Amino acid sequence: MTSPGHDRNIVISRHVVTGDRWATTSEPSSDMRRIVAWGCVLLVLQFCCIGVWATTVPLRSAVVASGFTKVHSKRKAVQHLEGGIIKSILVRENDRVQAGQVIARLDTTQIEAMLGSFEAKLFADLAMEARLAAERAGEKEIQFPAELRTSSAAAAGIAVLTQRAEFAARSTAIDGERKQIDQQMLQSEETIRGLEGDTKGAEQQLALLNEEIADTSSLLAKGLARKPRLLALQRSQAETKGQIARNAASISQARTKIAELDDRRRQLELDQQRDIAKQLHATSSEVGELRHRIAALRDQLVRSELRAPESGKVVGLNSRGLSAVLAPRETLLEIVPLEDRLVIEATLKPTDRQEVYAGQTARVRVLALNIRRIPMLEAKIVAVAADALNDPKTGVASYMAELELGTTTQTAYYLSSLLPGMPVEVFVETGERTFAEYLLQPMVLRIHRAFRES
Repeated sequence: MTSPGHDRNIVISRHVVTGDRWATTSEPSSDMRRIVAWGCVLLVLQFCCIGVWATTVPLRSAVVASGFTKVHSKRKAVQHLEGGIIKSILVRENDRVQAGQVIARLDTTQIEAMLGSFEAKLFADLAMEARLAAERAGEKEIQFPAELRTSSAAAAGIAVLTQRAEFAARSTAIDGERKQIDQQMLQSEETIRGLEGDTKGAEQQLALLNEEIADTSSLLAKGLARKPRLLALQRSQAETKGQIARNAASISQARTKIAELDDRRRQLELDQQRDIAKQLHATSSEVGELRHRIAALRDQLVRSELRAPESGKVVGLNSRGLSAVLAPRETLLEIVPLEDRLVIEATLKPTDRQEVYAGQTARVRVLALNIRRIPMLEAKIVAVAADALNDPKTGVASYMAELELGTTTQTAYYLSSLLPGMPVEVFVETGERTFAEYLLQPMVLRIHRAFRES
């Protein structure tokens, strides 16, 4: 059985325990308030610091543009002016070629046939030109040019033989006409000489008749002669005078014929020279035209071998196979120069154009390489397009800018890793702005636009 004192102790102990529990539960409540208060103070201070930083500390602003690397002189397209049938392609994609190296050949069958035809025609015209020159100068032989005499072509020999035969035939025909005229003139001259001799005899006979008539008339007056005798002498006198007159007329006709024959001969020579000059002019013109055509065909024959315009790597090979038709000015392949310096072609948005100009510095990140290993490279803007270009596929307008990579040791070290066509990202520094300006500028622009809208 418990004693009263024992019970009292138990009650006191319970009270104490209860009081201690109250004490322990009230003290943490005060500490929590202090922690929350300090947390709020720190949070306010943090926001104040962030606000001060956002409104006072400047941050660099930049225009971001995408682009790619390319050689400064651009790719060299291998084309043919006239086109043709592909005979052989001597390179493959990504092959390295040297400047002047033959990379493809076109079929030359048609060109060679036309060239042979034109050369044969040229030889014929040159031989004709030499023959006409000899006829014009009245030479006995044709002086052919060295181009014909030294040529080993069969067409040259045929042309020489043909024109020699033509020269001989024409000379014979012309000489025949001249001899015929000369013979007629000689006959007329002989006729004149005969008539003149006959006239001289008739004049002498007329003188004798005149003397005899005078004597007979004197005798008749004295009655020593008969009148029939005088009349007979007078008839002979009249006949002789008529003969002299007829001879004079015949001589005049003969001389007229000689003059006509002489005019005919001169006209024949004049017509011949005129015909020769006309043919010579036409032949010389044709020779000049043929030379131009032959030169063009020979040039086309040389250009049937497509050569590399400069050293580089073959890309974009249009491999259609042999006997395929290459259209005029169609690109067969392109050559990327390896020794030429690399530049960057960037695409700017129209809204960024006013902030970018030549001479600005920029930083370039090469997306095709390991970004962690290769840092951003320095570059400089050398040119910005004056007008926007529309993409034919998307229709989006943009400005083109060309950048030149820097010459620092770090940039030069990584240039060896760059190849044409690598995508890049360009950052063009345009100034400084605070963080608050970055956040508030879009809102300010929207508010400004909203107040202006009707």
